[in-house]
Amino acid sequence: MSRVYKCTTLDTNIYSGAMKAGPDGYYNNIILGALDVYNSAGEYYAMADEVAALFDSSTGFMSKIESGYLKSEMGHPKMMPGEKPQAFLARARRITEKNVCSFIKEIRLETTTLKVAGKDKPIILIRGDVKPAGPHAQLIKDVLEDEHANSAYSIRAFTSIETINGERVKVLSEVISFDWVTQPGIAMANKFASVKRMSTEDSEGFTTEDHSVAIDLTHGFSTGEGIMCLEDFATGNIEVTVKREIIDW
Repeated sequence: MSRVYKCTTLDTNIYSGAMKAGPDGYYNNIILGALDVYNSAGEYYAMADEVAALFDSSTGFMSKIESGYLKSEMGHPKMMPGEKPQAFLARARRITEKNVCSFIKEIRLETTTLKVAGKDKPIILIRGDVKPAGPHAQLIKDVLEDEHANSAYSIRAFTSIETINGERVKVLSEVISFDWVTQPGIAMANKFASVKRMSTEDSEGFTTEDHSVAIDLTHGFSTGEGIMCLEDFATGNIEVTVKREIIDW
């Protein structure tokens, strides 16, 4: 007797896993990240006032959006053997042309009605309109349009880490970009979740079951590319003494 193993995350009898680009070539409303939610390492990303301020027009991140320069890399930057932390932090702030895979035209913060168990604040989705671009454009286009292949983005940002009521909380202090990764650091930042949310007639998109799966994954899922490199610095309490910065994704 033969056994068949396949992806069951998306019910293809209800939803198409393929995304279609608009006339301008953009894939719209992709979930790039989320706030007031746990990541796959069990750390809570808080939507504090200072985080909301990062999405004001006066910040460097928003300046890149408004000027048409916000691009994604294929994969997060990796720390090379022998590379000093300060040099890697400087590299993490840059987008390297040879690694570019997409251009992000617009970013939106969307407040949902979902809440993490034990939290009062609603989960906030970070959505974007994305167009394949650069040397790896065809790779991301192929995955976005493949109904069977999932795809994920992950935020590249500097964070401060606080302990509140005994819980490790991450607060964004500087957003660099959103990179295309193998698996997401935040479970709902993936193509299938984006497809379900765009297809449903429910204005909030995710069902209770979707929400439960997402929260379970954030606590127990192997992160793959979603959390890497200097995340080891963070969990090992290693900090750069010059600026005391920790990069996170």
